Amino acid sequence: MPDKFNSREIGYIPFNGPMTRHGGISSIIEFSNFIRRLVPKHLYYSIAYYRDPLERVMAEKGWEGAELIFDLDADHIEGANNMSYEEILAEVKKHTIRLIEKYLMGMMHFKENEISLYFSGGRGYHVHIKSERVYGLSSDSRREIANLVRGEGITAKEIKQNPTLIKHDGEGWLVEIDDLFCSVINDCLNGNGDESLKDIFTDGRVRNGYITGMKRPAGKSGSNRNRGSILSKKGPEKYKFFEENDMIVLEHAVKLIKNRNACEIDEPVSTDIHRLIRFPGSLHGKTGLKVVPVELKDIRSFDPLRDAIPDEFKNGEIRINTQKKTEIKFDGELFKLEGAQSVRRDLAIFLISSGRSILE
Repeated sequence: MPDKFNSREIGYIPFNGPMTRHGGISSIIEFSNFIRRLVPKHLYYSIAYYRDPLERVMAEKGWEGAELIFDLDADHIEGANNMSYEEILAEVKKHTIRLIEKYLMGMMHFKENEISLYFSGGRGYHVHIKSERVYGLSSDSRREIANLVRGEGITAKEIKQNPTLIKHDGEGWLVEIDDLFCSVINDCLNGNGDESLKDIFTDGRVRNGYITGMKRPAGKSGSNRNRGSILSKKGPEKYKFFEENDMIVLEHAVKLIKNRNACEIDEPVSTDIHRLIRFPGSLHGKTGLKVVPVELKDIRSFDPLRDAIPDEFKNGEIRINTQKKTEIKFDGELFKLEGAQSVRRDLAIFLISSGRSILE
């Protein structure tokens, strides 16, 4: 059960009908009876703590704070439409690990015991921050954090216009981009420029011209120094000497660092202080898989198609019809499915819930 569960709002989606919310529970016995009676398809609870979660008007609930939530899902992964379910899970896991290690435990210095990680039961993970540092944050403050992990607003144009924001005594997007730009320039000065620039300028003549240009004077105010000596120096000074091709190199550096650092989260989930999130231990109505906690140390070895299968579904078989040829590794076994056949019960529930098969 979540902490302070009697201060949380409860919501659910039945098998037939729209979402119902503004519920609440006062005891585990009451909650157990509630679940047995309703048997919801999806079950949620609020990330917020309320004085009176049963009030139907948000302003009258008495908001007392909220966890900070990150929802990582395939909806925000580029190219996910062309990936298999297993490939989607693997890609989302990369973003989840990056979020936790680089941003939450790295830049923001949250402790391991302040971070709770759950497999969502669907196509991703939910990361909960439970800390006095976040409970009182406004939506705007949460949006700043979401923008940080997504790299929102980081462009070559913004960097050139505001170079003094680059602080090499710290860490972050701008420092890494600046470091990468300087690395490319140093390669130009050390004879490795053609290799470093081949993905930036496809025309060899342009590459050679750019490398040769490192020996030219930097400009009127820097005429006593050549371009290479200024552009290779970390920090904000070089940006006032930028030319058109320097901006192209900078844009390339921005793109590479974004690909390396960005975490594709569902930004509205992180900024909504009244958000409902899936209840731990519940089943996801579109997969039949369980919303399970994952120890941070186990994230790399965690396999949703093995570790989130409810034990209660593992006995027996169900006859299904898989109209589209499907191949999936489920509970460590590779299944190749097409047409009508009997399969293990847990796999059948997954295939039917996710729309891959129908009951025969």
